[in-house]
Amino acid sequence: MIQKHEIYRGRKFHQVCRGARQVFLRDGYEGASVDDISRAAGVSKATLYSYFPHKRLMFEEVMRNEIAEAEKQIAIAPDNALPPSLGLPVVVETMARDAVSEIQTGLYRLGIAEARRFPKLARDYYDRILQKRSAILAAYLDHWVARGELDIADTRRAADQLWRMTGAALAERAVLLPQSTLKEASLREACAAALELFLRAYGASRAGDIPAAAQ
Repeated sequence: MIQKHEIYRGRKFHQVCRGARQVFLRDGYEGASVDDISRAAGVSKATLYSYFPHKRLMFEEVMRNEIAEAEKQIAIAPDNALPPSLGLPVVVETMARDAVSEIQTGLYRLGIAEARRFPKLARDYYDRILQKRSAILAAYLDHWVARGELDIADTRRAADQLWRMTGAALAERAVLLPQSTLKEASLREACAAALELFLRAYGASRAGDIPAAAQ
């Protein structure tokens, strides 16, 4: 017999999760009704409850899946032989595009809105998405520091600074102004301007070391 705290993973489990995802990302946890979720999933409320005894369990399952999928997207592989003036734009712009994607902005919005109600999920999101971005960026900075092309004492702090000026700022715009369209040219210009400042601050101030888009 299934206990109240357990999730039944039957034939329509993924169908139910897809419907719940659609409604949670659109309406948030509090605004999502079981009626709306059952309609979006194409199942009866009785079927819905047979899989998830209550909405909280459903939200936790959906968020865990979304975080896992979003984490897979954070993968950057520029040519390590490139100098920072060419490699950093690839890393930063790619990560910024991911940060303003539908899945990432939806997670960001829900993570902030429900941090108090679901602190463990918020922590998981922070560690596996937000912190991972900084860790990946710091690893690339370490590579260029080791080659003597950047002069950075604390690459993790520098990575956080660079991300705040680029992807984080663009993601905040996408979350707070969802109706506005962020064009590719705008994204690249924002990243190039931040990179020009960053490279000047950390020793790559020669004209040849400044991203072409920022000159």
